Amino acid sequence: MNIVIELAFIVLTTSLTGSITYGVWYVFSRIFESQGIVHVIYYMLKAVILFFLIPVLFIRMKILYTSADGSTTGAFLIWTPGIKKGLMVLGCIWVLGVIWKGIPYWKDIRQNCRIRKNCKVCQGAPEQQWEKICHEHRIIRKIPVLQGESIPSPALDGVFFPRIYLPEGEHNDRILRVAYTHELTHYRHKDIAFQELMILITCLHWFNPLIVKIFKMNKLWSEYYCDYEANRILGNTDEYIQVLLEMALDMAGKLSFTTVKLYEDKSTVLKRVERMKKYDTLKKMNRMTAAVWSLVFFLAGSITVCAAGNGFMRVYTKLYNATAEEIEEPLMKSLNNAEYIESVDAHPDIQEETMDADDYKAESCAYAAFIEFDIGSGVRKQTNELSRKSGDSIDVGVSISPADQNVKVGIIEPSGMIRYIFGKGNISHSFVIDKSGNYKFFIENDNDISVNVFGLYRLERYSRGEGK
Repeated sequence: MNIVIELAFIVLTTSLTGSITYGVWYVFSRIFESQGIVHVIYYMLKAVILFFLIPVLFIRMKILYTSADGSTTGAFLIWTPGIKKGLMVLGCIWVLGVIWKGIPYWKDIRQNCRIRKNCKVCQGAPEQQWEKICHEHRIIRKIPVLQGESIPSPALDGVFFPRIYLPEGEHNDRILRVAYTHELTHYRHKDIAFQELMILITCLHWFNPLIVKIFKMNKLWSEYYCDYEANRILGNTDEYIQVLLEMALDMAGKLSFTTVKLYEDKSTVLKRVERMKKYDTLKKMNRMTAAVWSLVFFLAGSITVCAAGNGFMRVYTKLYNATAEEIEEPLMKSLNNAEYIESVDAHPDIQEETMDADDYKAESCAYAAFIEFDIGSGVRKQTNELSRKSGDSIDVGVSISPADQNVKVGIIEPSGMIRYIFGKGNISHSFVIDKSGNYKFFIENDNDISVNVFGLYRLERYSRGEGK
């Protein structure tokens, strides 16, 4: 179940961070586009794509809420029975959604394989032109050029084994030079790899309504920046635009999810032509100003993501508190007749902390640990997971100071159920384990002041109290 919880946290947090960084990118892209800084917009969008895959926020929360020995604080990576059931249901729905979104892409891959089998390697003038352009761009890798009837437009395909595709028929040097330069620019930008990543993101985050928009924006800006770079290399905007428009008039066919083409569709071509004319007339922002704005983008994104992470944990903590199931056990009074007071409800806004190495000292027998620490107001301090078998027990004996302050002492079961006693002064109790699994021992202070805890907890085995 821990794997399911972590996977749920990772998917939700990466979807959150990706969406936030996309929102920040959208705002800043308007600023940069007005200044003609196309490359900055393009690379920022690539960073947004990576935020949907790299669990930055999850890693940050794990660093903040996990100690060196693997124990956690707060509600991070813990659950209640209600949350567990909900996650199982949502997990099944999520898996079905991933399969549902993946089917069209799988069909597209199979179709590309069938098309590739019907293609033949270009020879003669097209091959010589391709080798010449590769030499001009210092491309050492041998990339084959294929030609077939089912190819609607010059295209690049393949992440690990790239290939260039051409439509069937004769093509003059002007069209070949523009097409080859365009596709080679896609190759240098690694656009196919990011297109494949976007397909993966679309499947994993199918529940996020922004994903469709981001998928389209990635396709568009891959073409915008490719046009910008290819046109700069060729040095003839009018000729480049003319070739694009000829492709829009002459070519038609099925689009592929996993390729990048010189021609996509007439609407996209018109947008690209409009952008190229616009960028030619804009006065470019100087590099220093662009660098400063880029830094502002990353700072704004980082601050927003951190704030969102804190908000995410607050929401999850409230959900945890709202669905927590607690059982107060029959009391076992200590030998000195310490006073115990019963309680019904837990503190709704309790903060949780982890007992670290400074809080306890393990005995050489490896089944008991002395504890001594202060617990702040509204804080629950808990251990790392303790593996116990049915019939074992977790015995505790602690002294609370001030002696008139009530605290909650208990264990968290593998299901998320909380069992506890409520008392003050000297407290002792034995929690009998009725189901094998990983448990956590905790002490909770919902008083208005801090309290000091001194004592020990001991792990007893069923077989006559042998050590762990």
